[in-house]
Amino acid sequence: MTFLTEYGLFLAKTVTFLLAIGAIILMIVSTRQPKARKGELVVTDLSSELEQGQFALKSALASKAERKVMEKQQKEEQKKRAKAGDERSRLFVLDFNGSMDAKEVASLREEVSAVIGVAQLGDEVLLRLESGGGVVHGYGLAASQLQRLRDRDIKLTVAIDKVAASGGYMMACVADKILAAPFAIVGSIGVIAQMPNFNKLLKKHDIEFEMHTAGQYKRTITMFGENDDLGREKFREELAAIQGKAQVKHQVVIRYGVHTGQLLVQPNLRHLVPDIPSGQPFYEEELLGRRFRISASSFFQTNTRQAERLVELVRERIDPKGREVVVDAYAGVGTFAVLLAPSVRRVVAIEESPSAAEDAQHNMQGLQNIEYVCAKVEDVLGELEVTPDVVILDPPRVGCHPRALDAVLELRPRRLIYVSCDPSTLARDLRRLCDGGYRLLDVTPLDMFPQTYHIESVATLELA
Repeated sequence: MTFLTEYGLFLAKTVTFLLAIGAIILMIVSTRQPKARKGELVVTDLSSELEQGQFALKSALASKAERKVMEKQQKEEQKKRAKAGDERSRLFVLDFNGSMDAKEVASLREEVSAVIGVAQLGDEVLLRLESGGGVVHGYGLAASQLQRLRDRDIKLTVAIDKVAASGGYMMACVADKILAAPFAIVGSIGVIAQMPNFNKLLKKHDIEFEMHTAGQYKRTITMFGENDDLGREKFREELAAIQGKAQVKHQVVIRYGVHTGQLLVQPNLRHLVPDIPSGQPFYEEELLGRRFRISASSFFQTNTRQAERLVELVRERIDPKGREVVVDAYAGVGTFAVLLAPSVRRVVAIEESPSAAEDAQHNMQGLQNIEYVCAKVEDVLGELEVTPDVVILDPPRVGCHPRALDAVLELRPRRLIYVSCDPSTLARDLRRLCDGGYRLLDVTPLDMFPQTYHIESVATLELA
């Protein structure tokens, strides 16, 4: 036992000694090393990477003899370039993947400063931008960094693969040129204001909060005081007044009728670009031989050929015999209602958008068996004085309102056709309908947006 005790003490002393020696060595090494910098600029020669990749692929495909010739030619070209100097203009590629608080602007500032310091006449900058937006002051600073390039006459191109919205869109608007991938989201739509309210929490802990203003609406809503309906309504009025009042409008909507050749460009740009027709209140497109009017603010499928196939799929699933009563929920400009009306006894269409309802009234001309209701589906579907054989649900991406699904389950039509543009909300709503007594027969996907992950689906259900 004494031996083990002495051995343990010896081992402890040895370990302590070794740790002390290690600590001293680390201190010496750290004092000799330069102080760490806050950040560093990583530079990659993209041209060299591209050339190496191309050469590697060519070498893999070439024979041994051809490979030797290629290697010799490459070495000669490198020598010539090194001797003569590379006189090609340069393209500086920067990346900005923005977060909500735009914290990446610190790195962007350093990168822009470095480029400005070395840029020569003819050099350009390409910014690969991805951002859903965020705080205004953060993205305002980011946009100002890009403006520094413009102020130095350095051509700036912004490339967008997925999204540049809100603050990201603000940055893109500084560029000389914007390159956007097909179906990329570029723009800023609407005005939003969000504010937490802690009044109930303060009251719970017996904390009184007082606020005094010089006028009734000096502060319409507050974070700590008790907000009332009058103040909320005034706040919404102010938001509505802000909407669309910007001095410069960058967002442009372009729609084209494939079968009619008609064009819609909004807003009116004639004062800026007189040669381009713009400001049209609506355009027309044909689906399966029927002409539809679509206003600028009304929804309509952008892929005409697939939209026609979509109507055909819905018609096949209904298999009309001429005596059916059909409810078309989320009817839009009346696409399904108008094209199905000649094959069924009656169609009741429901749509909440006033512009779409107005377009539908025009599109329904000559059809006497369509009743069009301008209201929210969840508000009126359960109040209809009709017993439908078929209900078509074609909701927006968020899916059906729970009250709309409740109304469907109360009406209990023998067949449901659910047209969806989001598989996740489709699955959610199908679960609710199947639990309510329906059986899912099939789901047919439709590639409405090629080369994107978005998919349109047509689901068919019947009473179990």
